[in-house]
Amino acid sequence: MILLYTIGLVIVFTCLYFISEQLEEAWHTVAYKFKMSASLAGATLLAISSSLPEFFTSLNGAIFYSTLEIGFMTIIWSAIFNILVITGIVGITSNTPLVVSKTVIKRDSLVYLVTSIILLLLLLDGDISELDSYILLCVYFIYVIILYLQRYSKHEGETVQFANASKHKIIISSTLGTTSIGLLSAGAVYLGIELSYALGVSLAVISVLIFSMGTSIPDLLLSYFSAKRGGGTAALSNIFGSNTFDITICLAIPALVLISNGGTIKSDLISLKLSLGLLFVSIFLVMGLLIYNFTVTKVKGWICLITYGCFMAIFLYAMR
Repeated sequence: MILLYTIGLVIVFTCLYFISEQLEEAWHTVAYKFKMSASLAGATLLAISSSLPEFFTSLNGAIFYSTLEIGFMTIIWSAIFNILVITGIVGITSNTPLVVSKTVIKRDSLVYLVTSIILLLLLLDGDISELDSYILLCVYFIYVIILYLQRYSKHEGETVQFANASKHKIIISSTLGTTSIGLLSAGAVYLGIELSYALGVSLAVISVLIFSMGTSIPDLLLSYFSAKRGGGTAALSNIFGSNTFDITICLAIPALVLISNGGTIKSDLISLKLSLGLLFVSIFLVMGLLIYNFTVTKVKGWICLITYGCFMAIFLYAMR
């Protein structure tokens, strides 16, 4: 059964990638037609399209299994994966150092750091209340407003590149894509929980090893292809924008659903605090690397990838 569950998860996450890619293409066209800046598009439409797997994974855990632990671990470790692995892959696969806008990195990384601090303060007791959820929602919308007000900044450096999808394709991709991602995420949660029982490991471990990596593939490939097109700002903006969306919307809405159904939200404090600690180290590390020359190089990429491997080893050792 373990093999069947594993194969099922591989199939589900593969389908999620291809569906997310179609959804991203449709929303990329929308961003182009509305003449959105690269950072605004990367932090909103493109971030949402690539973060839907995390959102529905967290939501399915809240609705069908009355737990937000899957959401906590998936989203926090998805953020760590995005920050370290995506930056790492973008760095080591670029033939030349990838230049990133100073303004975007300073703004987006700083906003994400502040958002993460707010999340940490809200989760100090391992609980998230209705008020906490609304605070997280407000944080994201304030971030979007900041991006919108700065859309004409001369320092943006990049606009969304040409994309062409018909109106019908946009509607069909958006409707079918979002529905399919929701259903596939429900299947992934079911298979992951069954796999945790079969292996005798906690949901936290499965969320870190399976859900966080599987749901981050769309983010990884979106940033990779953006970087290949020379869009360093879009690639990195998507990382921070996607993560900001993850730790606000993807936690707040499932939490509100769970609370409205009379549930309580508690998480394993050991795994939660350790994960949050590693998340902050990731943020400061990547901010430091990017601020130095505002480029992503092969050396910086390898530093990020090796750090992610060490963090994963630390977490699994602590949870043994």
